[in-house]
Amino acid sequence: MSSTSERRGKSDRRKAVRGGRRPDDLPGSAPLVLVVGNGRDPRQEAETILGELRFAVAPAADVSEALRIVKSLRPDLIVARPADALRLRADKSVGVPIVEYDGDGLVERLRKTIRKGR
Repeated sequence: MSSTSERRGKSDRRKAVRGGRRPDDLPGSAPLVLVVGNGRDPRQEAETILGELRFAVAPAADVSEALRIVKSLRPDLIVARPADALRLRADKSVGVPIVEYDGDGLVERLRKTIRKGR
């Protein structure tokens, strides 16, 4: 255990808000991400990652459920596998950025997409 004299003089970066939250976000607000999948591990993994990084996550079992959810919840963006993303982009009523999920670099692509929208 470290004593007060052994602590660093700089602020502890681990106390800073990370992930989906930004300093200019309103308290309690977080980007709402709709995660589309077929109930297998990639969707659960994406939900876990996004939840830990303080994104608000709404799951959808498949594309048809995602289309219903988009109309009621109006998410900030959608995460879907490439085949599902193609089907969602084909539907003109979606109007939400779609990020394809293949397991690599998901968080950075989400941040980039959210920043682009601001």
